[in-house]
Amino acid sequence: MSQFEYVAIPVSLILTFGVARLLTGFPHVLIAGRIYWVHALWCATAILNLFFFWWAFWNASVAAEWTLGRYLWVLLYPALCYVGATVLVPIDAASEPSWREYYFRVRKPLFAVAAVSTSTTLGTLALFDPAPFWRPEVILTMSFVALYIYGYSTAGEIAQRVIVLLNLAAVLAAYAPMIWQPL
Repeated sequence: MSQFEYVAIPVSLILTFGVARLLTGFPHVLIAGRIYWVHALWCATAILNLFFFWWAFWNASVAAEWTLGRYLWVLLYPALCYVGATVLVPIDAASEPSWREYYFRVRKPLFAVAAVSTSTTLGTLALFDPAPFWRPEVILTMSFVALYIYGYSTAGEIAQRVIVLLNLAAVLAAYAPMIWQPL
């Protein structure tokens, strides 16, 4: 077993817990009369993000060496994504009467976790990618963080709608180059 395979096991497990949480709650999120499309789109985007991260994690297989520090750092993003999944979909999702009310109740923790988890991407780039720091993916990551800070600070309905749509577009744009690239 290679060092990467050893590291990939807990990363995959944590990602799986997040996906399982979101997929288990998603049918409840989509129930007519309770659905709030902004919340449902956040859940769908979170699922996509976890799938995309798992695929992109393969790039870490070329790391020259794994240290405990790198290992713990790499676990941070999936762990924070799992926390985000628990914020998006509570354990008792079936008993949630209104996903709109729920979304606005958890909006601040959701955006705080999103901002922190996305910020860890900058550290990951610095640890694993020898390319110059200021490049398009860094600027895109910083725009995600700014978007999440704005989402944290505003509770306006229209702003929340725009933010979720911008977030989905940015996630798709960030991962689009990988879609047809082989590992």
